Amino acid sequence: MAARYPLHVAEAVTREGLAAVGAAGGVIALLSEDGLSLNILYTVGDLEELPPSFPPIAIDAPGPLAEAARTQQPIWLASPEALAERFPVLLPGSPVARYRSWAALPLLVQGQVLGVLGLGFGELQTFGPKDREFILTLARLCAQAVDRSRIYEAEQRARAEAERAQERVYNILERITDAFLALDWEGRIVYANRRFEALTRRRREESIGHSLRDVFPEVTRTAFPQRYQQMKAKQLPESYEIFYVPLDIWEVRAYPSPEGLSLFGADITARKRAEAEREQLLAEVQRRAAELDTIIQSMADGLIIFAPDGHLMRANDAVYNIVGLSPEQRALSMPEQMALLKPQLAGARC
Repeated sequence: MAARYPLHVAEAVTREGLAAVGAAGGVIALLSEDGLSLNILYTVGDLEELPPSFPPIAIDAPGPLAEAARTQQPIWLASPEALAERFPVLLPGSPVARYRSWAALPLLVQGQVLGVLGLGFGELQTFGPKDREFILTLARLCAQAVDRSRIYEAEQRARAEAERAQERVYNILERITDAFLALDWEGRIVYANRRFEALTRRRREESIGHSLRDVFPEVTRTAFPQRYQQMKAKQLPESYEIFYVPLDIWEVRAYPSPEGLSLFGADITARKRAEAEREQLLAEVQRRAAELDTIIQSMADGLIIFAPDGHLMRANDAVYNIVGLSPEQRALSMPEQMALLKPQLAGARC
């Protein structure tokens, strides 16, 4: 019987083996993660009447199940007298006392205790060599089945956690304002976010799984293919601007990994236009300032321009000639020139 979860594993192995060994009831208890207790996982036969909330068994408690787990050795109790001699005091409500014979076997995998298999017999047992070997084989099969189910559960938990982590990443990527595109190293699109759809005006279902150059053939006429190969070889992130005709100007931040390339892109066309307009305005201001300076310098009369607070801002060459400043003095700072000009301009008329 194929089993995926510990409950199913216990049922498959214990129930099918119970009749074969002539036991009246069986129980599987698994060791807790901290190794301090045994938790009843499954019961078969006349032990099925145990309450589902049967309390955990402390690993240091008196009784065959705890001792088998603690010592990693099988416990063979052929008679009630053998039970009473070895365990004169049992836990209250222990199902062990109801049987005439009892066997407790540690479930071991590579020297690690996973739990205990307990078998109760309504008739006295001698537990001869063949009986013991058969029961030990049953315990080994049970241990292997439980171990496989634990591995399966661990894989399922890891897969579920990976899916949750991936979902969290996707939620973030769907909320960011940048367009996001993920490529594998074959150049195929493996993921695109909602912003990418909006900027490219193309549904992601039409892009995912296809080659970037097939979906956006114009990209082959940009610097991207060369950068793509460089990042694949060097595995170093890059940030650059790219002019892509259908989408104007993009700022791209690329992050390579062994699996592929993650691209964050922002349409910076408006920003670039604003920058160009500022540069044009600055150039126009500089041009007009140069024209004004030419006019000022060509004047025969002296001209002095003061700031609202009275500081000297500008004086043309005619002023310097009138007051007789030397070339060295003309090279001084405006405050220093002002200090020289004030006494000489006191009675002058410019």
